[in-house]
Amino acid sequence: MRVYARYFSEDNLNFRRTTLIQFGDSWELIGSAVLINPGSAHPISNTPIDGSKIHEISAFLGTECKDDWYEFRSDPTMGWLRKIFEGDYVSADKKRNLKGVIQLFNLFNLRNQNLTEALSCSQETRSSHLFSVEEDKQLFREKPVYLGWGNTGKYDSRLKIIAENIFEYARSNNHYLQPNFEDNSFYHPRYLNMQYKKPRARALLNNFFENDITYQPADFFDKSFPHKVRISRGQIAEVIKEIRKDESIFKKCTDIELLEEGEKTIRFEFAGYENDKLEFTVTMNENGYIGIRGSKPSNGNDRNENLSYKEKYEGVLSELDFLTPRKTWLGTKNISDIDFENRDLESIVTSIFKELENFISSMQSN
Repeated sequence: MRVYARYFSEDNLNFRRTTLIQFGDSWELIGSAVLINPGSAHPISNTPIDGSKIHEISAFLGTECKDDWYEFRSDPTMGWLRKIFEGDYVSADKKRNLKGVIQLFNLFNLRNQNLTEALSCSQETRSSHLFSVEEDKQLFREKPVYLGWGNTGKYDSRLKIIAENIFEYARSNNHYLQPNFEDNSFYHPRYLNMQYKKPRARALLNNFFENDITYQPADFFDKSFPHKVRISRGQIAEVIKEIRKDESIFKKCTDIELLEEGEKTIRFEFAGYENDKLEFTVTMNENGYIGIRGSKPSNGNDRNENLSYKEKYEGVLSELDFLTPRKTWLGTKNISDIDFENRDLESIVTSIFKELENFISSMQSN
């Protein structure tokens, strides 16, 4: 895998555009992906690409490229995209040997792994490099386009306008997408990499691979268990009751301590980076959601204010399909949006704590 991209620095901000992920020597277009913003990948050197390589890139894009192209190191997201396009998550028998280029675009081009900081900076800069959606769309060329901007792109008021624009443009050739924007799960590749065995993720991955809406999450449920499309408030109440009744349920999932329990809400404490203490909450309030934030400080200050790695937690949560930040939370997720393998009580509880395990695992790998 080799990675090339346009790279700019302006007003002490870095921008990455039109990232090309090449497999082998072929310049055939495999497809494209649109995520939120460029993350951790950085140029291998400060010297722009020149010579025959810049001519190859120019020929691929159909335009004369200037001295703003650099070779980049790959990052984990690019590896996960490779798995999505080659069908690694779908079936070993169907797996494709990729030869060519996957184009990687973003809703905005500010390079910063800290999503909260990137969103804040994007509101202040007037750089012409910040958004390039109209140019990017023209490069799709009727090939598959994976849309993976997560709940941030789905619900953030500023980014949603851009996301809907791309969605409407891509939908005609990408039949795996549901017709209604709101009905789609725009899972980030990191989340799919952790959840690919779950029903919603499996349906999405199979549909994308075949470019059709052939599969539904129900196709991947254990047929011995009855299931519903949504988790009701009554089921959430039963979940909380079950957790309160049996501590071994959460003790076997991860190393956390019970903080507070009530009829509608239950809270746990666990360790973040270094000395940070975090809280994981399961509640039936607002139709049910899970949330992560700093543990309540003794001085009554903002729960997240004194966290040493606040922005890093928000970045990880965003890639795990949490809505970030939200009120006093680093991130929240509606319980109805969790990918449950079965709809029996034990499976629901296990899936809820799997979301916490995913977060802790992602922290450890960052």
